[in-house]
Amino acid sequence: MRKALIVILLYVLAEVSVLVYVGRTLGVLNTFLLLFAGAFFGVWIVKRQGLSIFKRIRADLDQRKIPGDSLMDGACLLIGGFLFVVPGFISDLAGLLFLVPSLRFSIKRRIVRWLQEWIRRGGFWFVSLRRK
Repeated sequence: MRKALIVILLYVLAEVSVLVYVGRTLGVLNTFLLLFAGAFFGVWIVKRQGLSIFKRIRADLDQRKIPGDSLMDGACLLIGGFLFVVPGFISDLAGLLFLVPSLRFSIKRRIVRWLQEWIRRGGFWFVSLRRK
């Protein structure tokens, strides 16, 4: 818990430092325009690519295939779009990493490995609410 708090505080400090630097370099108005452009880009890309991924998931299900890869693409896309909407240039850069297909492949592979390890260690619990 303490480590997470330190990481969050360091992130906020870094983000504010970058915003101040960009604001001094480009001007306050241009900095705000860039931030709004990033947010609109995040919303646009999620809307545009989200439909495409939804169609891929639907096609996988129609072919009776497990849509694991399509679901991971969708998750990466949502995370990337969310990071673009979060104000700041560091979050925009992180969001871009989730949106570039070649980088997304590497990120998906790492997430899958992490999830497999987490499940193997017993970190995943499934609770069914269905009555018997």
